[in-house]
Amino acid sequence: MRWGGTLSFFLPGGCDPFNEKVLRAARGAHFKIALARGTTEDLRLWVESNHVQPLAADLHGIAPEKIPLETKRVLVLGNEAQGISKAVKEFCTPVTILMPGEMESLNVAVAGGILLYMLSRK
Repeated sequence: MRWGGTLSFFLPGGCDPFNEKVLRAARGAHFKIALARGTTEDLRLWVESNHVQPLAADLHGIAPEKIPLETKRVLVLGNEAQGISKAVKEFCTPVTILMPGEMESLNVAVAGGILLYMLSRK
């Protein structure tokens, strides 16, 4: 699988991109973004073969502004209750949103949107 732009890659046990709530919330994005499914190993091989910088949202990660960004990058978002898997942590750099106070997590969609914005800097 070659990379040519925006891709949503779904791992086993994750969200079903064709769930009716997901389809409604995406508001037509399914027709503009490539979708793929595979294992963690498939994702790792895709990252390596496409020379993509692998980043993963993690509570104990590094602030995005402290990470030197490469031209092509992927952001892995995990399950809200359990976060990213150990296998994903093995090949991704963990990134986090620094939050003041006693907040410890955000909804995965909100966190993903904030991180995508923060990582979009050139």
